[in-house]
Amino acid sequence: MYQPTPFGMLLNRPMSGKFARISRPKLHGFGSHEGVLLPSGLVVHLTQDRGICLVSLAEFAQGHKITILFELPAEFHASAMRRLSALLQENKPYDLVLNNCEMFARQAVLQKPESPQVLFWLIFTAVGLLIAR
Repeated sequence: MYQPTPFGMLLNRPMSGKFARISRPKLHGFGSHEGVLLPSGLVVHLTQDRGICLVSLAEFAQGHKITILFELPAEFHASAMRRLSALLQENKPYDLVLNNCEMFARQAVLQKPESPQVLFWLIFTAVGLLIAR
């Protein structure tokens, strides 16, 4: 049974590792699922069914290869932890277009909150509808 790690543990672990936006293939469907590898070795990510979750790297990976998409330089770790704290406080629910895993992960590592995957599918659908006319 799934039991997320309490968020309080975010600040109670050694913080000497990477702070990075990571991804793995989605478990169902196309595309990738993104999360944030914390210096403690834990991963925080946003899911449609569980909201914001703090899990081990192995649990995030679900047996799939992990790709590091962006690594935050060490001098920005403290700012990113403050940003992540704010995101946890806000606790916005998952929304495919307005607040998905990509947007959450990008915000946490101080990047622009955007979703290239959603943008691709919106454009693909619009082109398909125009062609179908």
